[in-house]
Amino acid sequence: MKVFGGALMFNTRRSIKHPPSSGRLRTGAATMAWLALALAVQLAFVCPPRKQAELRGAQLPLLPLLAHRPPAAYTTPRAATPRAAEPPADAPPADAAADAAGSDGGDSAASDDSRAIEQCQSWIEHHVIRLGLCPYASKPYVNDRVRYVVSGATDNGELLEDFFNEGSLLLDAPQEELETTMLIAPHYAQNIEEYESLIDYLTELLESPEETLLRNGVQPAFFHANWTFAGMQEDDAIHYEKRAPCTVINLLRRAQLDAAVKEGIERGVIVNKQISEHNEQALTEEGTDAMRNVFAQIRKGALKPSVEPPV
Repeated sequence: MKVFGGALMFNTRRSIKHPPSSGRLRTGAATMAWLALALAVQLAFVCPPRKQAELRGAQLPLLPLLAHRPPAAYTTPRAATPRAAEPPADAPPADAAADAAGSDGGDSAASDDSRAIEQCQSWIEHHVIRLGLCPYASKPYVNDRVRYVVSGATDNGELLEDFFNEGSLLLDAPQEELETTMLIAPHYAQNIEEYESLIDYLTELLESPEETLLRNGVQPAFFHANWTFAGMQEDDAIHYEKRAPCTVINLLRRAQLDAAVKEGIERGVIVNKQISEHNEQALTEEGTDAMRNVFAQIRKGALKPSVEPPV
């Protein structure tokens, strides 16, 4: 497996921009109710009947209870259900995108997965590492310690289930073999406002003592093709700090992040501030047009990663 240990986690610009009329969607209690409903349906497929009865009587969020799924459920992400994903903000026209995908319209799901992984690797190498957006990205990437998983999720409920599956696998694996996981969701069809609902819910849940599966051992870093920071111009280069060719969640070991922060404090450095300031300068100097071109080349397959694809 190939591993990307970069986090972009220490970013202080957390707010995503919304259209003036929309506000935040499905946050707080509404978000929890919405996600609980989606996962309640899935619960029947991952929990034994006796456990389902126990869960229905428990006054706890549903997500931590995914710990009760059979071990076999951790092995293979679900296949995608066809559904149109939101076009990336910097995507080429539809006809150009079709040409970039190639003339082989009968590509198998395995080929689609390979293409998604290659694009993710190219993004890490030609964007994140090249611009130094995360000082922790390069070493695990070149040392073959990243797990790339292509999710078939099209909505928040499915993506959350895959997140908890992969988080469990990450914590169960020896760190010297697996440092981090890239959960790639090319079929995710919900817009950036819906995605922020997931971010808000998951961030709050992972910090809750009621979350008993990962026990605050995994820290997610979120990326989206249409990520837009609040209070900035639409074409501001800073948006590319959190943009990726498609929706991606980077699962990191919280213990590693805590160690990095502690080491920075010992050196008299506030790590998140240092990374944020570097990224703002690097992205501004690179410019929106240059990064838009890099992303277009990645999507066309013109920019290849130097690492070998995972087996």
